[in-house]
Amino acid sequence: MIYVWIILFLLAILLCWLANVLGFPGNWCTALLIGIWMWVGPVDPPFQIGWPILVVILVLALAAELVELGASMLGAKKFGGSKRGAWLSLLGSIIGGFAGAVIGFPIPILGWIVGSLVFACIGALVGAFLGEKWAGKTTQESLEVGGIALAGRFFGTAAKIVVGSVVAIVATASLFF
Repeated sequence: MIYVWIILFLLAILLCWLANVLGFPGNWCTALLIGIWMWVGPVDPPFQIGWPILVVILVLALAAELVELGASMLGAKKFGGSKRGAWLSLLGSIIGGFAGAVIGFPIPILGWIVGSLVFACIGALVGAFLGEKWAGKTTQESLEVGGIALAGRFFGTAAKIVVGSVVAIVATASLFF
């Protein structure tokens, strides 16, 4: 029976990793899964997970969230963007991530991931552009800030996915080693 729970646990970790693509806190969900496994899972090796693993995953999750959320917003702010533009960039990227997942869904795995990422970046651009236009900036200035928001969202999400991969590997390996 333990092997069924391990397979379900590993599938849940995979879903958490995929949630990172949409901008959800998938790494935090993995940390929560680890905590639940520690609480109700086996207390003897080899399938026991200890506190050091949970702490490492929490630190990685925090770092990934800070990079992802900060990259788009701070990038736009640093290059003259307004607070409204930064927040609309974040909102646009979340909406875009959902839209991309729906549009990319028919293509197995990669369509969903690429669609989410591309549309999240476009959403960041559109959100920042609208925020800057409402702040009274010219179209050229708004597009520049939007472009920075797009690049920030792309690199922030890419960093979060990479960290999410490390989190998933650590969580998986911790079950067996």
